[in-house]
Amino acid sequence: METEQRRRRLEQERREAELRRMNEEIQSEMRTIAAVARELQSFRAEVKNEIKLPLSVRSKTPKEKSKGKSRAVDEDCLREYLTGEAETSRDAEERALWTFTRRNRGRRVARGLHSPSDTEEGGRITQDSEPRMSKDSVEKKVPAANGREGMVEYVLNIQKRLSEKTAQELKRLCEAEGIEYVNKEQAVKELVRIRTKMAYEGCFEDQEAKPHDGSLSTTSKKKGCRKGKRERLAAARREGKQRSGGDQKNGLITFTRQDYLEKTTSLRRILKEAHTEARREIKISSHGGSIWGEDWAVTKQVFGSSVLHFNGKKLPFAQAKSILQEEGSFWITQIKRSENAQERRKGYLQLLLRLPWKRKELWGFEVDKLMHLYAGAGAFHSKSTRKQLKDAIGKVVSGKVGINIRRRIVIALQYDSTIKKREVRVLVAEEVEKTDLHRSIKSILKRKMMVVWRKNETVASLLCNHYTVARSAEGKCTCSDFQLPRSEGHVLTRISELTDIRPELTNSRNIARPTWKLRENQLQSTIFQAVKGVLKGKMKTTEQSLSVQDCLQTRREDKPGVIEEAEVKQLKREFDGLVVVPVDRNSGDLALMCPATYHWGLEKMFIFNTAYTPVMRTGASTTKKAREEYKQAGLKRIAAWNGKRRRGKTVVLNRKSIGAGYVQIKFERIREYVRYELEHTFTTCGGKLLRQAVGIPMGKNTSPALACVMCARYETAFMAAPGKDRKLVYGTRFMDDAAMAVLVDRSDEASFRRAEEIFEDFGRCYGAGDTRGLRKMLWCEVAVGTNG
Repeated sequence: METEQRRRRLEQERREAELRRMNEEIQSEMRTIAAVARELQSFRAEVKNEIKLPLSVRSKTPKEKSKGKSRAVDEDCLREYLTGEAETSRDAEERALWTFTRRNRGRRVARGLHSPSDTEEGGRITQDSEPRMSKDSVEKKVPAANGREGMVEYVLNIQKRLSEKTAQELKRLCEAEGIEYVNKEQAVKELVRIRTKMAYEGCFEDQEAKPHDGSLSTTSKKKGCRKGKRERLAAARREGKQRSGGDQKNGLITFTRQDYLEKTTSLRRILKEAHTEARREIKISSHGGSIWGEDWAVTKQVFGSSVLHFNGKKLPFAQAKSILQEEGSFWITQIKRSENAQERRKGYLQLLLRLPWKRKELWGFEVDKLMHLYAGAGAFHSKSTRKQLKDAIGKVVSGKVGINIRRRIVIALQYDSTIKKREVRVLVAEEVEKTDLHRSIKSILKRKMMVVWRKNETVASLLCNHYTVARSAEGKCTCSDFQLPRSEGHVLTRISELTDIRPELTNSRNIARPTWKLRENQLQSTIFQAVKGVLKGKMKTTEQSLSVQDCLQTRREDKPGVIEEAEVKQLKREFDGLVVVPVDRNSGDLALMCPATYHWGLEKMFIFNTAYTPVMRTGASTTKKAREEYKQAGLKRIAAWNGKRRRGKTVVLNRKSIGAGYVQIKFERIREYVRYELEHTFTTCGGKLLRQAVGIPMGKNTSPALACVMCARYETAFMAAPGKDRKLVYGTRFMDDAAMAVLVDRSDEASFRRAEEIFEDFGRCYGAGDTRGLRKMLWCEVAVGTNG
């Protein structure tokens, strides 16, 4: 059943992932289509502006034969096309090729007017029946019809033909026309403009001198009306071309450094390399263009104080944008890089690291400048350097404003599905904003704030009290008033054996839910204490006035089997006076017993056990003596004595980690350290201090390694004893659990007897010990059992 559910779940996840992928692909295609539509609309506007003047003049071009349309019909069609509402003749022709009717079945219609050769007729319209091709050109020419409608059709046709070509083909065409190739879209526009100009050059020259009444102008407006955005942009573009005289290129600007042959669009990179090489002047070549490959404002801001030399003149680099867009060679001198505020702050922070006495200057700075320095410390790569600087600056800021900005506001809430973490963050942010702290300090506190969940209490953590009872000096019998199962006159039973308790309360691993009635007060107290611990006296709101209603939502109907903390605490009050302890061999089960029974078990395990000897000193004097012996043994060279009970630095043994802060330890020194550790193992039971004399401490981090070392020593001796028969022995061990197998020959009885002997030798390989069942090992005595 579980396998089938898992398979269905995986199949559902796979389908959802496939749907998401398809959705992303569809969205990407829609974005591409939208981009293409915008480009086509822009191109249509450009074509419209290019042919606006010839179309607005009344032409005396004769009508095409066999069409029979009046001038009024032509003018209406032209208006529809320019507004983007009409179907072009090219579209109609394409549709007609796929619509089979009696009229066009088996026929192909060819026009009488064709585009001329690029080299023979100079780009003028001819009346040849077939298009002429130059010897050097292998491209198929596009028909160019006479008249206004023919020119529009020609533009669309040639744009379609060029758009179908590959990038390499367009590059060759641009090379032939003397156009700099930037991208496919730019190349198509330039080629369409040049070929249209060549095909229709001089076609409307005789009509430009005639008066214009605006009857065919689709963009004519009333007198005094402001032109549209497209018209203004087109006029500005034409005006710019007239000013520049057509000498400036319309491509991407590229630069070449004199001592390098590589072309690049990044002038900033060239200047950065020169500044890094400490070059005061360099010569660059600009290949001209109007499109910058980087943000000129940033380049001007960084290297604006440099000087540009051209034609014997000097010009500040910040004012040389138009000069650099022209083709030519220039000298750039006095190359200086302006430092931003972050770089200047970083330089001062480096001085604080090299000259610690300068940190006294920080006390003379305002809070605003200190917070700028605090933010600048994040520019260093090393984590230790960032921490050192932030600690030093944070100490000064804390002395001025009264709070520690290095502390983080952490709201640790017990998990509850009715608490909205986002609203808790908003509430805490509002409390921070109410203070009169500097805005940078408020920003840091809000950014570093954390709202985390804490695991709710389990049944075991709420009921069990065996640790508290174990610390008491003696256990008195308190079970006389309880009507519960007994053993040897005292209460001893399991909670799961009691019939009047809910089954959910008998499993110690179940998690209890916080009580509904107390959740608002608990949330209010938790938020207030967390914020008060950081803001201290700066907090304006009191605990009672802290509004947390928006952070809570209505709880849904309880599911069956839900446990409330109040129920568990009520059960604990019923068993007050007894000891509740978890059962090791049955995970989740709880035992209920009299304190006298529990103390008797502890005394048999520790106090009356010969493996532990009582220490007739206090804990403080024992610790002091152990520290003196630690120094006398010379172990301080391995690690310093940690009297603060804090966790030290974790050591990772690999080649990359070996360096500053790590020491090399000889094997003899390790043996001395292990000896000291085994001779100074203490524990407390019933208020008494005991030293472990037999065995190694359970739960200590070095105990697994010592157990493996001891077992490996005896197993090595065992594997060397059988001689050539050791090839038949296979085994493995995990901690103190071992598994072994011996190969036998089923047809040979002696093989079975030999296998039994090997098993018996393995059982005795760890030694039988002395008369007490103890064996010396690593400066301690180990108990050897006979039952494995």
